[in-house]
Amino acid sequence: MQNLQTYTTDVLVVGGGMAGCFAAIAARENDCDVILVDKGYVSSSGQTPFAGTLLVFDPEKDDRQETINYVRKTGDYVVNVDWLNITMDRSMECYLQMKSYGVPFAKGADGQDRRMKEDGARAVFPDNLKFPQILRKKVLETGATILDRIMVVELIMQDDEVCGVVGITVSDAYPVVIKAKKVILCTGASAFKPPSWPVSNLTGDGDMMAYRVGASITGKEFVDTHGTSSTNPYYMGRNPLKGHMGPPPERPPHGDRPPMGHPPNGDKPPMGHPPHGDRPPHGKPPRPRFTNALGEEVNIAGHLNLGIEFEIHKGNGPMVLPKGGRGPIAGGELVSCASSGMSTHKAEGILPMGLDCSTEIQNLYAAGDSLGTMTTGAAYATIGLAHMGSAVTGKIAGENASQTAKTSAHKQVADDTITTLFDKIYAPLNRAGGFSPRWVINLLQNLTMPYFNLIIKEETRLKSILSQVRYLKTDVVPKIKASDAHELRLALETANMVSNAEIKICASLERCESRGTHFREDYPFRDEQNFSTWISCKQIDGEMQISKHPIPSDWAWQEGEPRFVTFEEV
Repeated sequence: MQNLQTYTTDVLVVGGGMAGCFAAIAARENDCDVILVDKGYVSSSGQTPFAGTLLVFDPEKDDRQETINYVRKTGDYVVNVDWLNITMDRSMECYLQMKSYGVPFAKGADGQDRRMKEDGARAVFPDNLKFPQILRKKVLETGATILDRIMVVELIMQDDEVCGVVGITVSDAYPVVIKAKKVILCTGASAFKPPSWPVSNLTGDGDMMAYRVGASITGKEFVDTHGTSSTNPYYMGRNPLKGHMGPPPERPPHGDRPPMGHPPNGDKPPMGHPPHGDRPPHGKPPRPRFTNALGEEVNIAGHLNLGIEFEIHKGNGPMVLPKGGRGPIAGGELVSCASSGMSTHKAEGILPMGLDCSTEIQNLYAAGDSLGTMTTGAAYATIGLAHMGSAVTGKIAGENASQTAKTSAHKQVADDTITTLFDKIYAPLNRAGGFSPRWVINLLQNLTMPYFNLIIKEETRLKSILSQVRYLKTDVVPKIKASDAHELRLALETANMVSNAEIKICASLERCESRGTHFREDYPFRDEQNFSTWISCKQIDGEMQISKHPIPSDWAWQEGEPRFVTFEEV
């Protein structure tokens, strides 16, 4: 095969974000040969460069049960408490590991790393303009090999075991074969190339590779409903020259603040000062709220501003956040579905088998947003938990994959197996006529991005777009034509996005209730009796099979426990 690049390693890590770097470092420190491959550039791909918080649980200062109760509540009682405990238990270790690498963290008034509490554990604020590059440097220092700009396309299977991957170089579409004893997928979340959120390269590649060889995929029915500004849709609150917008400003110690909004030396408030009951405590100005087209303040109760979507659904848009609010939307109109296609972090991904980051496919591990641990449940349960979950699961996957690799041998792969995989990969380049991948992506976006299809859901609408997505999958994607290496990458990503959309719609149809960021207009309330479960989808003999996995009774909602929000409120 012309221009073929072939590599052999003990442990292959696919994806170079937080999880991938921690996995590669852990595996290399366990004396295994390691390759870390990324279709972009390790340290700048995916969402890691935009993540500026890390939950750190300190057993001497933080309350474990308070944290668990809060995360269960905000995650709407579908949280996997085992994975939550593991994340808390190993968070301090990962935090100290990053500090030992020289990662800078935001400081508080006392000169120590700033820790912001949010019900239980506390978050720290790494400098996200610097720490991804520091992690990359550390990976190289361990002796691991980094391969940038290689898109992994398919898992190599031999005797029902993963024994490597095939892919292409992004620049030239040269064939690449990487043989490995163990493969760890750290390929991130799954989106539909939204134009305003930094996830255009997260196209569900890892999830769909695993799905095609028989792995179960979970958590797709939940939704990331982040919005952005109509005036600066790609700003994201970050200055590309200055990095992350930084942690919220630290409030001064109580003794340095004027009580209840009074001037420091005044004996009484100035004329016209609002009554005590109308003033925020300690003089902190109220944060501006969204207003609708009628000028009314909007109750954004719900997960990830789901309440705003309800207001838009009533016809009361556009939604505006006045100047003075925090984030990229302040001073502009809200554009919803900015991260279209994504589920909430740690909800979607490959279904784990046990607590070692292994999957039901032999020799295949996953970590980060590629592993559906349900650590945060049906929403983003608390600040920094998802990002720390990537570090922790990456470290665990690297440790366990390398340990088992030491007692494993490389499997012999038949040449016909490799040839068949590359014939499939290069089919769009060899096609004389067909559809542009960009056109197919636009079709998929037109089906999935409207808020009334995958945010506010309803059976008839879901079934309508499902039939069209399945038509794309069976009759359009096989006819995509690529004229160069760039279009070939787009063609391969498009196939993954269409398959991801099918799973997302089917899981949304299966969950006949509303919970967390999943809202069904035809089932607007929770159904604890039938859907205190996790849902997974698996391909068997070319057909999708959907399974429900009951949540342990002591993790599920109990009568009398508080709710983070009731859908009746919004």
